[in-house]
Amino acid sequence: MKIVLFEFRKNILRKTIIIPMVILLIVNVMVIYAQYRFQNDPFSSEVNRYHSSAREWEYYKELHAQFDGEITEEKQDKIIKLYDNLKEKIDNADYQKGYTKSAGTGYIFGDYSLIETNFYQPIKNLVSYAEKNKKLVDQAKENIKFYKKADNRYELKKNQHIVKKYQDRVIYDFYDTTGFQKLLDYNFSDVILMIFCFYVLCHYFIKNKSMGWKI
Repeated sequence: MKIVLFEFRKNILRKTIIIPMVILLIVNVMVIYAQYRFQNDPFSSEVNRYHSSAREWEYYKELHAQFDGEITEEKQDKIIKLYDNLKEKIDNADYQKGYTKSAGTGYIFGDYSLIETNFYQPIKNLVSYAEKNKKLVDQAKENIKFYKKADNRYELKKNQHIVKKYQDRVIYDFYDTTGFQKLLDYNFSDVILMIFCFYVLCHYFIKNKSMGWKI
């Protein structure tokens, strides 16, 4: 352990390493802030409070308070009714284009866009997941019968794995997970980390080579 700490202090805790590390960290923070600050679509992958008015933001939170949690039939009926009502108005162009006091966001189309993107489609996908999953498992079971007769061990094991992993899978709850999605989608930090690791390794090997080490 002492050797590891010694090597860490010798090779990492140096100005030639610390200064570039701080610069890369600042660049990373600036990129994260820029992506947060200048999103083109406030309701695409996450709701960005900077882009939405206080009213839109409150309506978004209000809807999540209503629909988060277990996906009950009552919630399904409610979101379908809400969505269908707005979609009918949009399709028929039968709505006030300007500010509408009764609309949650202040605009009918704003309500439609918000509800479709962040509530109706996600809940619909979660509800249909079990049915789609069952079709996948049923097909895999049929494949197992076929590949047993054909003595195809590879395809047999593959379909057995599908049945084992996907049978009886059901999603019961709906929550706002866009923050996690954004975290997983973000990859600029990986680039920064790779640059830093490459720089440290280059510095380490160059230093050792200059000391006469065989590399």
